[in-house]
Amino acid sequence: MQLDDRPRRSKRTRENHPRSFALGFVDQGFSSATNLGLVLLAGRALGPSGLGAVALGIAAYLTCLGFQRALISEPLVARSSTVGSNGRPEWTNRALSVAIIAAATGATFLAAGGLVVGGGLGASLVLFAIWLTPALLQDFWRAVLFRDGRAVSATTNDGAWLFAMAAAAPAAWVIGTQWAVISCWGLGALVGAALGFVQTSARAARAAVAFAWWRRELWPFGRWLGAGSLVYASLSVVTAVALVAILGQHDYGGLQAVVTVYAPLSLIGPAIVLPGLPVVSRALASSESSARRLVHRLALSIAALTTLYVVLVNIGGGVVLTTLFGRSFESFKDIGWPIGIGQIAAGIGIAFGLLLMARRQGAAVFSAGTLGSATSLGLSSSLAALSGTVGAAWGLSAGSAVGAAATTTFALKRWPN
Repeated sequence: MQLDDRPRRSKRTRENHPRSFALGFVDQGFSSATNLGLVLLAGRALGPSGLGAVALGIAAYLTCLGFQRALISEPLVARSSTVGSNGRPEWTNRALSVAIIAAATGATFLAAGGLVVGGGLGASLVLFAIWLTPALLQDFWRAVLFRDGRAVSATTNDGAWLFAMAAAAPAAWVIGTQWAVISCWGLGALVGAALGFVQTSARAARAAVAFAWWRRELWPFGRWLGAGSLVYASLSVVTAVALVAILGQHDYGGLQAVVTVYAPLSLIGPAIVLPGLPVVSRALASSESSARRLVHRLALSIAALTTLYVVLVNIGGGVVLTTLFGRSFESFKDIGWPIGIGQIAAGIGIAFGLLLMARRQGAAVFSAGTLGSATSLGLSSSLAALSGTVGAAWGLSAGSAVGAAATTTFALKRWPN
């Protein structure tokens, strides 16, 4: 079947851009609230050891989610945002088929790993495996709905997950077992996944056809995003191990406490990318200059928002840090500024990264991300050995700045795919 690749743009779509970005933050707030709710419920109902087991399952889910976005969702949005409205449903159906197969495969490996590990940790992995497919499908629907300019529907979907989870939380609290807590979260995911089918009327295509299409249309770009995700995850683990070895558990804990203070800024990435990638892709189909102007405006907006947050957090001389974590963390207040500066740089990189993704310049995305992660590892480790947590913080900030600078440079000088 020949898919309709003709770009379709409308005045209505352009006028709704500010609303889409605003809803992107609301949507991401709902999404983050479900994960935060799971952590809080597990901590209260299961205690520290139970929370540790659930945290392992969350980490496994987020790893699978990262690979789905890299290999399926983001290449789909970058490639199909300018496809004609008659052709997009078929693209969605084929991508849906691949997403279901990939999710089921990931769930199988997760369950097998849980059975091998055994105990509470293994049980957590098995329970997350049961709910992995609906959880990944729900995120797939978010990308599809934002691609189609249906920000309200995407936000409604994430809101449905949060509402269903909140409704089931009292029962999970009373039961107080691991399966009840994780199933409370999984039930919300199931509601969101089912709602997505209703919202899009999508139907999975035949597996053989879908996989051949994915290899042809999404894999050339997705392989770079997938490789980048793998390198980032690997270097992040190595960086954490190195800093624990150099700083010790106490100082590393203080460093992570400061990083946690900036956790709200982690909402910016997905909140901008979800509505931003299809918008920038459609602007690029119109003209290179239009896409660049849009990305520059986004970069300025993100930088202003991030700078405001960094100043407010640090202006009190560590008040936010000690309020959240206690007076014993007061000695770490001096590393707030370097971590904050790194967050500002990372936010700018997110904006210019949209232009690289819209062009499907996978090698540039991979190179910039790897350069930033490698710089963080090298400088944070070496500076930590010289200046302790302050040095480690500046090393991490430098890594963010290098990654953002590389992303910006690649975006402003077009590379071949």
